[in-house]
Amino acid sequence: MTELISLLEKVKSSGTFSVGGTLPPIPPGLKVKGMGNVALPLLEHQAKALIELSQQAPFGRGEETIVDTDVRNAWQISAEDFELTNPQWEEALQESVNQIGKQLGLYGCKIEFEQYKLLVYEEGSFFAAHRDTEKMPNMFATLVIGLPSEHEGGELIVSHGGQSQSYSFADSDAFQPSFVAFYADCYHEVKPISSGYRICLIYNLAIANGQRQPLLSQQTRVIEDVGSAIQEWSQKNSDDPTLTY
Repeated sequence: MTELISLLEKVKSSGTFSVGGTLPPIPPGLKVKGMGNVALPLLEHQAKALIELSQQAPFGRGEETIVDTDVRNAWQISAEDFELTNPQWEEALQESVNQIGKQLGLYGCKIEFEQYKLLVYEEGSFFAAHRDTEKMPNMFATLVIGLPSEHEGGELIVSHGGQSQSYSFADSDAFQPSFVAFYADCYHEVKPISSGYRICLIYNLAIANGQRQPLLSQQTRVIEDVGSAIQEWSQKNSDDPTLTY
């Protein structure tokens, strides 16, 4: 019993590995180089124009950056080629990021966010299961913001430790952005788009106040040890196998 309690007390976080929801209905003021202001909800002719200005999105494999449409078929616009002109957007996003951090189990941390890229998914676009690489110092999570755009499919599946959570932007409010945030060491994938266009802002989340970045893998071993200790305890106490912590 003493061993089990000491193991449980090592689990410092009550957070989850991913979280989703909606953001305040504040338009970001999306403006793309070579195109100008982008209407939201996204119009079909503007979606096609965005793709014309985009590059095929690559992915990381070890030290390499690869373009392979059998693994990732989507379009991207780099952060330097678009801007978000509504000052209220960044203020609201910082408040939301603070709440997201708490839902991910972080307290006493200052979280900063870095605009990374704009992604456009058309019919047939997808991204096979993968894990993100660290793109800035103390990066610990990825934030995906689905901007209003009519589409079907494109579910984001986030997996860790034998569990999976599914998120869809397809049923989101026509004027309210939705988000999914997840630890960067989670496997995640985007299912194929069956119709329409899915447009997303991608941000990197990092610890800004010098604290060590959290990693989900640090909890995995503790959870395994707790499971073994519970099994051992239940075998020794088979006549009264009730335990409350």
